[in-house]
Amino acid sequence: MARFSSATWRPIADNYTAGGQDAVYGVVIHIMDGTLAGTDSWFRNTAAQASSHFGTGRSGQLYQWVDTANRAWAQVGGNRTWLSVENEGRGGDALTDAQITRCAEVLAWAHKTHGVPLQLASGPSGRGLGYHAMGGSAWGGHTSCPGSKVVAQLDDILARAKSLAAGGSSGGDGSIGTSYTVKAGDTLSGIGAKLGIKWQTLADLNGIKSPYVIKPGQKLKTSKASY
Repeated sequence: MARFSSATWRPIADNYTAGGQDAVYGVVIHIMDGTLAGTDSWFRNTAAQASSHFGTGRSGQLYQWVDTANRAWAQVGGNRTWLSVENEGRGGDALTDAQITRCAEVLAWAHKTHGVPLQLASGPSGRGLGYHAMGGSAWGGHTSCPGSKVVAQLDDILARAKSLAAGGSSGGDGSIGTSYTVKAGDTLSGIGAKLGIKWQTLADLNGIKSPYVIKPGQKLKTSKASY
């Protein structure tokens, strides 16, 4: 049994396979082509024959519909080995900054709970962060899900998940984004290696100049969207 405490638990009675999650290779990003409320209602309809482990709203809501011990019905051949995140929006939309953060939180949690590696998946047999269309016909042939704009945001989701896993935050003061709190012994190059960010980028984001000194307790921006 695995439920993410940061998600609102919205269990469904049907449309999933109890105890059917054979493994967790990674997290698959989807677009709903609809609203969070509409999708929540649809998953409760036995005619839907569809579900997802998680779902995000464009303003930052995060639902969990299916326990990760159970198999959600989101990507056909990928269901038994991948977790799923449906995101409110229409085909062609980009995710909002709040949704990027929520997806990153799910990925960081899956890394801690299920050992999902913090990397982009190379394909259906890979591991890490993936997207629906990468499964091709075996995953239902949904070549437009989640769309090119969302696929281009996977790197940002991954970077934020790495920050969270390394001890950063996703914004505890109402802001959306990620940050990293410097620990004793940290260096810009070491932090950058943890998060997959060039140390020069960290320096530029935080106005740090030669000799590039950082101090324990200092809060660093890790992306332009951090604040």
